[in-house]
This record gives sequence, C-alpha cells and structure tokens, in this order.
Amino acid sequence: MRWIDTHCHLDAQEFSPLAQQVRAQAAINNVAICVIPAVDPGNFGVVRTLAHTLGDSYCLGIHPLYVAQAGEDALAQLAVALQQHHDDPRLVAVGEIGLDYFVPALCASPLRERQQHFFVAQLKLARQHDLPVVLHSRRSVDRLLQGLREVGGKTGQWCGIAHAFSGSVQQAQAFIALGFKLGFGGALTYERATNLRELAAGLPLDSIVLETDAPDMPPHWLYKTAEQRGAGEKQGINSPAELPRIGAELAALRGINVEELAAATCRNAQAALPKLGALLESAGQARQENPSTRPSGLQPSGHLMTQPTPSTLTEAQAISQILQHCRTVAVVGLSPKAHRESFMVSQYMQARGWRIVPVNPVAAASGELILGEKVYATLVDAAAHEKIDLVNVFRNSEDVPAVVDDALAAGLPALWLQLGIGNDAALARAQAAGMVAVQNRCLKIEHARRG
Repeated sequence: MRWIDTHCHLDAQEFSPLAQQVRAQAAINNVAICVIPAVDPGNFGVVRTLAHTLGDSYCLGIHPLYVAQAGEDALAQLAVALQQHHDDPRLVAVGEIGLDYFVPALCASPLRERQQHFFVAQLKLARQHDLPVVLHSRRSVDRLLQGLREVGGKTGQWCGIAHAFSGSVQQAQAFIALGFKLGFGGALTYERATNLRELAAGLPLDSIVLETDAPDMPPHWLYKTAEQRGAGEKQGINSPAELPRIGAELAALRGINVEELAAATCRNAQAALPKLGALLESAGQARQENPSTRPSGLQPSGHLMTQPTPSTLTEAQAISQILQHCRTVAVVGLSPKAHRESFMVSQYMQARGWRIVPVNPVAAASGELILGEKVYATLVDAAAHEKIDLVNVFRNSEDVPAVVDDALAAGLPALWLQLGIGNDAALARAQAAGMVAVQNRCLKIEHARRG
C-alpha cells in the first residue's frame, strides 16, 4: 500500500533543516511521493533541489499570496524556468497558482487585478508547456473556473488539482467536468467540518486526491485551541507522515477499506499529474532492487517502527525517529513531578506535541512501583480511552521485565526504558515479542546534542 501527498511544502521554514528527516518519516509510513509546489521565483531552485534530493516531484508557480511582493519580471522568470526544466521528469505541474479572496488586501484594487493577471498569465504558460496546474482557490472558486474556461480553448479540458478544495457540490462538479481532481487533507478530520466531510464522502472516488499541505492544515489530532496554546501547549506541526492517518479517516467516511482508498487516490494523482506515474514506478523498482534505500534502515510495522540496528542509527537518531512518530505516551512509574529525569522527559515529550497519560501506581509510603495486576489494569484502562503509542517506564529494578509483560498483555506496541537496572532483560523480552524498544541513554545524547 502506497500513498501520494499531492501538496506538501517541504521547503517551509518549519521543516528547515530537518526536511530529510521529515521525508524519511513519511517514507516509513509508505508515502511514496510528495509534490512540492513553489510559491515565488525565490524558491524555484529550492523546491527543485529538494525534489531531486528526496526522490519527489515539484511544481513551479507564483502563489496569489506572493503577487504583492513579486517583481515585475516574476512571470518572465517563471517562463524561463519552465523552459529550462521542461524535460525534468520531476517537474509535474505549474503551481501553486490561483486566486485568494480571503485576505482583505488582495480583494481590493490594485492587488485584486494584479493577482488575476498573474493567474491568467500562468494558465497560459501551463498551456504553452503542456503542464497540469495546481490551484489555490480560497473563496475564489467561481472566478477561478471562469479563468480556466477563458484560457482553456476549444476543448476547455485541463489536467491538475484543485488544492484544499472546500467549495460546494456544484463547484466540485464544475472542476471535475474540466478534468480536475479535488485535493482533500487534514480539514476533513474535524467532526465540525460537516459540509466538507459530506462532500468528501459523496464525491466520485475517482475525483479525489490526498494532500497534507504540510506544515499547514493540521489534522485534528495535531491542532491546539487558543486556550490550549495559552496554557503552554504547542501547536503540532503537520507533515507528510500524517497522510495515511488522514486517508484512514476518509476511508471510514466513505465506508471503504484503507487499501482501496490508497490505491484509488494514487491512480487519481497520476491522472492529474501524469509524470507521477513514471516516478512512482521507478521508486518502486528502486525499493525492490535495494531495500536498504528505505531511510535509516527502518521498516514499517503498523503505525510504529521496528527497532533499528545499532549499525544503521545512532541512539540519538533512534530516539529522535520514535519521538517524531509517536503522539501519546503512557508514563509508568515515579511521578514526573517527583523525579528530575522523568520531569525532563515529560518536558521533552510535550515540546514535541505528545499527550502524556499518567499510569502511576506508586505506593505512597515506599514510593515503589506496584507491579502485576495494578499496572496491567491501569494500562488497559488508559488504552481503552487513548490511542497509546508508547509505554514510558521509569524504574530502576530487576523487575522491569514484568512491566514489559504487562504492556504486552495490554496490547501496547512500544516501550521506552528510562533507568538502568533490568533494562537488558526487559529490552530483550520486548524485542523478542516484536515491540519497539529503546533505552534512556538515547535521551541523554539528544539533550547533550541540543545543548
């Protein structure tokens, strides 16, 4: 099962300088290709370099939000770049282009007319170079459709994607009639987005592609309200690694299995951006010929990762990969507020958007961890109410392997051992059972490296 993220700004500041790590995590989650759109001439070279470095694809275009700052020669620069890279198999479209009638300044003269001029000129360049278009259509669908019809010529047909579509059924049908696919992403994961969810559930399956728009448009599990942010919780950063989970939500809305949705949206992406077909095929052949090309030697295992061998990753890299991937941790052992190292770990987790679920059956008098049925019961209870990604164990005792047994019995897939005594036996037991497991010295290395 493979996925295509049809809209992902891997050149964004939020990902710098970790774009390769972010992309590696997406590859672990079977995201085969990302489409990286440009926004102005200043990042044409950046998105092209990223696409070639990461094995992805890119678009060249001038975003409507950037027309105000675009130089007089911006369209000429785009024309030169499209001509220069016309034969580049990774250049798949002209984009991100379009109209934005959400920002007040862009709705008034002279910027309203300026962005319309840029949009029509870029449509003509796409026609000239026989390339699809990737469209931005915030509150501007009808005017966008008008421009497409005006430039479309006799056939009126286009290839491309209406990115982050949120219009009406009638507008969706108009785009589809012109040959477009409609991009859906994290916005459909919010239960309050009833119209969008109904639209995504009801449109023909062959009209839909998936996207993250990372680092923007976070799915609901990454979003923090203003109240939460005011209380110190950090907004989660969207990334292409979230695409399979977004896809799973859409599959559930449509009442189909995830494999069917992944296959259909990949086909649709290739229809919208035809050059993706050859890239997807070559990416598959490369993996078959050289399995070690999977980033960092990691292999997929459900929604978590298997333990990498010491020869392929440093301990710091291993813990960084797991921290990037997990969302919710069950903390077993001493209270985070009562233990310096556990408090440090809690801060480290929370800074990365983790939700911490306390599982702390601690005897009041002795302060020792109570093992056996009480740990098992609390883990089961936590797992029943939260999607637990990892069990974090603070314990310095020979009986730590018993906690591993409890976690396995509770069906929890990952273990992070924080203290030394008993770790070797616990680690061996966890790995033998197929559990993800790392030890605490990884964390210390990470902290030392981050200063």
